[in-house]
Amino acid sequence: MALRDRLHRAWHSPRSGPVILVLLGLPALCFVIAMAVFAGTIVLELIRALVTPGHVPMARASPWFTGIMALAWAVLVLVLLRMRATARANRGLDLSIALRQAGRPVAAATLATRLGVALGGGAATVGETIREDYGAGAWVEAGTERFWLSVSSEGGRDVVVGLAYDPGPDLARRLSHRADRAAFARLAAALQAAIDVDPALQRA
Repeated sequence: MALRDRLHRAWHSPRSGPVILVLLGLPALCFVIAMAVFAGTIVLELIRALVTPGHVPMARASPWFTGIMALAWAVLVLVLLRMRATARANRGLDLSIALRQAGRPVAAATLATRLGVALGGGAATVGETIREDYGAGAWVEAGTERFWLSVSSEGGRDVVVGLAYDPGPDLARRLSHRADRAAFARLAAALQAAIDVDPALQRA
């Protein structure tokens, strides 16, 4: 099993998921709180400087703390702007198809595996099927791009098949990578073709 699939399973596991969240989330939460306190202090100091002649804002604050917090806020603004631009560039790289199973319905994991085999016949590489709380899914790699194939069980015979660009745990790609739209278009076409030739699947 690929390392990315292991990380995905560990993150979504009811046992290891909360542990990872605590280990990574607590330090980040503490830093965010410190940034919020710094911003609030700046506002209060500026107000105090306006109403109190001669008051110098942040005169008693540690230069190290002030410098680190100012740098953190600058980095945060740049990251948010970069994320916004990347999100706009990758907008629309998702496909959702509502289906109804004819005959005897199969489990979401079985259907995800079947569709994954159809997608893996070309230049794409499909990972192992991963069970999710909503159904199942699998990672699909086409060149350097990574997509998530999902099958959501709507109860009974109804399912929703999805394909979406997802760089996974790679933060650098999430922040700055613009996905290959041509690769997504090829996979989307292959997925729809696999659904159209499957007699057990009917579009809802």
